[in-house]
Amino acid sequence: MGNEQSLEVSSKEYQALVEQTHFNKEEVAKLYSTFKDISATHIDDGKIDFEEFFKMLGFTNRGFAQKVFDAFDTSPDKVIDFQEFVTGLSHVCNRATLEEKAKFVFNVYDADKSGQISKDELKDVMLQSLGENSSIKLPPQVLDKIINDTFKKMDLDGNGEISLDEFIASAKQNPSILNCVSVDVNKIFQ
Repeated sequence: MGNEQSLEVSSKEYQALVEQTHFNKEEVAKLYSTFKDISATHIDDGKIDFEEFFKMLGFTNRGFAQKVFDAFDTSPDKVIDFQEFVTGLSHVCNRATLEEKAKFVFNVYDADKSGQISKDELKDVMLQSLGENSSIKLPPQVLDKIINDTFKKMDLDGNGEISLDEFIASAKQNPSILNCVSVDVNKIFQ
């Protein structure tokens, strides 16, 4: 992976993905086929760029889709390789643990990768998810109240930011906060 000339995946790479994810070897092979199809829809380069990702997941909101894309893309290259694709899906699939999903969603919110979610980051994600194609329009004061109420519940140490541990604790109390990126892998493998 990382070699743009070779789009094939070695058996060693398959095995590593089986060991590191919630997928068996046959599922990883199916995901590879899906990955190849997706990565060829815009530019056939063996990588998924943002446009391919946006179309693949059927997002209607580009801003929120970009945040999810950035959470999948763990390298600085602005494309998703096969390993990132499988690993990302593993973190958001219905087989993932609550902690895995929470870490992934936390990374969607933590735009500056500081390890903390600020009120501005939460507001940005909410505005993005309620953005251009949403029928829900919130007045600024209502949005601010939601953000302040969220921080009252989630910012357990009162430092004005939500840590990963606080986010996980909140997700345990209210797992529905993780629904924004949940994927039923059984639908992928049908």
